[in-house]
Amino acid sequence: MAELVYGVHEGDLIKITKLDDPYDSTYVSREGVVEHIDSMGQLHGTWGGLAVIPGEDRFVIIERAIDISTPDDEIGGAPSPSRQRRAADKEIEKGRE
Repeated sequence: MAELVYGVHEGDLIKITKLDDPYDSTYVSREGVVEHIDSMGQLHGTWGGLAVIPGEDRFVIIERAIDISTPDDEIGGAPSPSRQRRAADKEIEKGRE
């Protein structure tokens, strides 16, 4: 599971609001699930073949993959590694407040 990038995790549903591609404007308004975040921080997902580049392209997060406020026992057992990472992200954010 890739690291948090611009507030996005793999599995989040996003909507593309701007994609900087002079040859193809059909990606604007597409929605899709983030399937992979590569080593350069580019988002790859179900919206099509082009990667979304955070900081260059624009998107909104429509839905999070998992609500980290749900207790583990409500979802059936031990937390997954991605859930543990999200909980750690939340703790880091609390420390910054």
